[in-house]
Amino acid sequence: MNYYLALRLQALRAVLAPDEDANLRSIFRWYSRTFHTPLHQVEELPVEDILTAFYEQSYEDLSEEDRKAELDELLETPEERKVRMRLKDEERAEAFEFARLSAEQERRKEAKKLADLKPESGRPLIPQKPPETSLPKNVVPGSAMKELPPNIEMKFVSDDDFEAELNAEAMMPRKPQSSK
Repeated sequence: MNYYLALRLQALRAVLAPDEDANLRSIFRWYSRTFHTPLHQVEELPVEDILTAFYEQSYEDLSEEDRKAELDELLETPEERKVRMRLKDEERAEAFEFARLSAEQERRKEAKKLADLKPESGRPLIPQKPPETSLPKNVVPGSAMKELPPNIEMKFVSDDDFEAELNAEAMMPRKPQSSK
């Protein structure tokens, strides 16, 4: 495998499913950006100092209510943590089940709408014929028609007369439109 491809895959895995080392590298990069310290120098600093700065900054950004929740979470016993995690899992399961039922209900509504559109006899709907036109039906394109329908009027002019008529219309001042 290509060396650079392997590094890219490793970096992507660290972002998608970070382990302890990936989290620490992320904190080192944060420290480097925040305190304008080259990354190779950050790696030489005591980890406790870096982590203390990181967590202090994180807690400063939290609201008072979120800080209290974080403190409660940090001070809970292993048994309390298990109970909290189980309740959280139950909430997620309920939300998932609610979403699944809502989607199923929507599918049923759509199916009912489609069923209501079908004719009761069970036969498929036959499209209606387009309205009859007054033009002859057996006219082949390019062929001359013997008789014109009564509502069509044709006037033949020469090319010069046609261009003169167009130019005359272009030169005519337009009537201002009245605003209502």
